[in-house]
Amino acid sequence: MKKYSRLILLSLVVLAAFLLGGYAYYKISVTRTNYGQSGLAEFVVRPGEHVYEIADELRQAQLINSASAFKLYVRLHDLESKLQAGYYRLPRTLSIVQIVDVLQHGKFDVRLTFPEGWRREEMADYAARQLADPSFYEDFLKASQGLDGYLFPDTYIVPHDIKAADLVRVMNNTFKEKYSQSIGGQDNSTNLSQKDIIILSSIVEREARKDEDRPIIAGILLKRLQSGWPLEADATVQYAVASQKLANLSFENLENFEFWPGEISLNDLKIDSPYNTRQHLGLPPSPICNPGLPSIKAVYQSVETPYWFYLTDKQGITHFAQTLAEHNRNIQKYLTP
Repeated sequence: MKKYSRLILLSLVVLAAFLLGGYAYYKISVTRTNYGQSGLAEFVVRPGEHVYEIADELRQAQLINSASAFKLYVRLHDLESKLQAGYYRLPRTLSIVQIVDVLQHGKFDVRLTFPEGWRREEMADYAARQLADPSFYEDFLKASQGLDGYLFPDTYIVPHDIKAADLVRVMNNTFKEKYSQSIGGQDNSTNLSQKDIIILSSIVEREARKDEDRPIIAGILLKRLQSGWPLEADATVQYAVASQKLANLSFENLENFEFWPGEISLNDLKIDSPYNTRQHLGLPPSPICNPGLPSIKAVYQSVETPYWFYLTDKQGITHFAQTLAEHNRNIQKYLTP
């Protein structure tokens, strides 16, 4: 009998030690700094996402060491329903306890990324779809009237219920800030107004594939402009063609719309539009897209070369030429099937 009592007592001691050890390990797991790395990690909790999914994604993002400890902590404290959807930038030095606390005070934000070279209709279409608000398209176009070229292409973290006018204001203010920081104070050897510089930059943005080609293409276009040549930039024809079609399309009919038509026909080259630089001398009336800083800087820092012509092949490589005959040979060599 005493033997069994000692066994039971020993078992209880072992069990208690196991439980105490497990509890101690759990406490350490949820309160320790996880990775100890510096910097921030971007993390999104989507509406309706289960705590198990959140835990696994936190582990994959290397924000926690143990998904199991995260799940257990949330369940023990009955916090499943209190984790808030939202976009978070979390320090990698937080413990599970601290991360759970942060995730209870979220606000559902949306990450909007606008690449260089988009026109404002393109931006409006993308934002309306990301925000799941069809009315946002027309609201954005109304608020951005006359601001094509001055909406800075960047990534913006915005509330899911942001108004179009507020987004346009943020993008325009960002343009002013970036332009002032990067361009302000530089010598303007082009003798062009800021408006004309942005118009030319928008053409360079669409015509050049690589940053190293932008100053050369800017120099060619400036030389044509100053010599009374037509710019003959295909991007302006693409803009004109798409603009005519957009005039009759609502947001509901924009899915898969070609904002920059890949194939330009002979009829397209003759389109009656002030944006058609094959038919009209000088710059178009306004920017054809929203350029990034490399294209704007390229106009300010254009490179003078003997070239008058350029084309970009299907691999994105730009080929320059000094004469029309050389340019025609490049067309035959790089663009003709």
